[in-house]
Amino acid sequence: MLRTELAEIRGKSARVQRDYDDLESDHSQCPYWIQRNESLAMTLDDRCQKLAKENERLQTMCDELTSEIRRLRAQNFDEVDNTDDVDLRALRMLALLECW
Repeated sequence: MLRTELAEIRGKSARVQRDYDDLESDHSQCPYWIQRNESLAMTLDDRCQKLAKENERLQTMCDELTSEIRRLRAQNFDEVDNTDDVDLRALRMLALLECW
């Protein structure tokens, strides 16, 4: 009876040890992947910050162009003939394209 119990316990112990070894080998790369993912996240965060700065720069440029168009329109409103109006529309469209 004790021998049977001892054999069962040894069998369970061997299974637990195998399971532990399997888990250890399966997860031995976890620190590598954690570090890699953290590094990738930092790289992506840096890129997002650069893109946000570039977006702000382009938005400022777009706002400046829009203001310049308004200024030109106000300055030339009375003097504009059809041809000049077409030129101003083209300039405005160019500014809008720059904003995109």
